[in-house]
Amino acid sequence: MTSKKKRKKRKGPSPQKGITNERLADHLKHILWKKKISKEEFARKLDEPLP
Repeated sequence: MTSKKKRKKRKGPSPQKGITNERLADHLKHILWKKKISKEEFARKLDEPLP
């Protein structure tokens, strides 16, 4: 009998994180830092509430 590998459970978005997509998070932080705008201002420009 062959044993199957156990799949790792994917972690869902944690409530304290603003950006749920981890790949995008660093990229977005870098963009915000470059343009020198805050997360709140960025959310206002998108017309979406900050998570």
